Order: sequence, then structure tokens, then C-alpha cells
Amino acid sequence: MKNFPILAISLLFAVNTYSQSECKDAFSAANYSVAHTNNAYEANNTDHVQEWTEKAIETLNEVEQITANCGCSDASNYAYEGIVAAEKSLEEATWERSRFYAKRAREKAKLMINSLSDCTNTDVSKYKNRNNDNNDEYAVADNSYNDDYDNISAERDELLAEQEELMKRQKELKLRLEKKKQEELALKQKKHLELQKQLSVKSNAEAALAQIEAAYAKLAKTLGCQSAYSAAKQNYTITQQQLKNEKLNDTKFRYTEKLSELSEKAMLHFSNCAEGF
Repeated sequence: MKNFPILAISLLFAVNTYSQSECKDAFSAANYSVAHTNNAYEANNTDHVQEWTEKAIETLNEVEQITANCGCSDASNYAYEGIVAAEKSLEEATWERSRFYAKRAREKAKLMINSLSDCTNTDVSKYKNRNNDNNDEYAVADNSYNDDYDNISAERDELLAEQEELMKRQKELKLRLEKKKQEELALKQKKHLELQKQLSVKSNAEAALAQIEAAYAKLAKTLGCQSAYSAAKQNYTITQQQLKNEKLNDTKFRYTEKLSELSEKAMLHFSNCAEGF
């Protein structure tokens, strides 16, 4: 039992050593991930940006799986974030936007390989350019460019991406405004046509009611029924402004009601007159 702590420590050391050894297997894919994302960022057209980005997604997936299994969680998280950025790059239709997300994927790939280095206590520089002797086109290029220039370039890309996004939104707003104008014009045209129909109903209905009124008045005078003559005098005209505030069916219903009111009152008084004869 005295040897148990020593045995436990030895087992823990062995497991840790094995995990580190397994995590080191991710360096090759990590190296390619940095290379692919760097090539994507430096590409001068959308097709090439997305071609290298697709390659980066494959190797980033490989790093994420290995590092998740061997315990390098930071490296695994950065790999996942790189995949997300790379996938967004594939969704964009313009070079500026696609390159913007490719740059973000490159940043995550660099953080990923540095975290992998810390996790395994390995100098990452020993893995850089390891394939140069074989003229491997996917080897990581020597990043000896000036950091200030890189920062300015990154800021420029972000501003260009924001500008493009702003222009995209302005275009969408312009289309929406144009659509609203067309809808408003169509509504005005519809209302104008409806008003013309209402004016026609008004003209014909009021002329017909005037004839009915005249017929009732003449009959009342003939029969000597003064009350029926007074009842036949109804106000059944409406203004054009009233028409504008209602629909065509409302206008038709209004004149139908006027006819019913005129007829009912006249008939009631004619009936009363008949009883007095």
C-alpha cells in the first residue's frame, strides 16, 4: 500500500504523456489549416478564397476532433470557431466579404496552433515549413510581413466589408421603398376607379329616387293626401366627400335604405289617407 501513491502518480504521468503524444498528431493538420486559411486570405478572387477555405475546413475539423479527444480544449474551441468563420466565408458572394471571414478563420487557426503548442509543451516552430523540402504547395508560408501593415490591411478589409453591408442594406431599403410606392399608387388607382363607379351609382340612384318622389307627390296631390305628399319629400342626396369615405357596396346599401325609407313613409301616409276617405 505504501507504493500506491507512487503508482498512481506514475499512471497519471503515463496518461498525460500519452495524451500529449496523441495531441501532437494534430500538428500536421493544424499546420495545413494555417496554410490554407493564409492562402485563402491572400487570394485575389472569390473562387480562390473559397477553394482554400474548403480545404481549411477539412483540416480544422481534423484538429477539432483530435484535440477534443486528447484534452486540448482551447485548441479544439479555436478550431471550431475557425470552422464557423470559414463556413461563413463560403456563404458570401463577394470577394471582400468572403475574404473578411477567411481572415477571421486564419486568426482562429493561428490561435489554435499556439494553444496546441502550449497544451503539448511543443515548440510550434519545428512544425512550420516542415514540408518545404518536398515543395508541398500546402506548406505554411513564412509570415515575415510587417505587423503594422497587416493591421492596417485588416482594418481596411473590415471597413470595406462594412461599406458593402451598408450598400446592401441601402439597396434593400430602396427596393422596399419602391415597393411601397407601387402599392400606394395601385391603391390610389383602385380607389379612383371605385369612386368613378360610386359617382355613377349616385347619379343614377338619385335620378331614380327623384322620379319615384315625383310619382308619389303627383299621386298624393291627385288623391288629396297632403301628408303623403309631405312624406314623399325626402333628402336622399349625398356629397362626393361622403363617397370618398366609404366603399362601393356601402354606397349601394345607402341608396337602397333611402328607397326603403321613402317608400315606407309614403305608403304609411297613403294608408292613413285611405282610412279617412
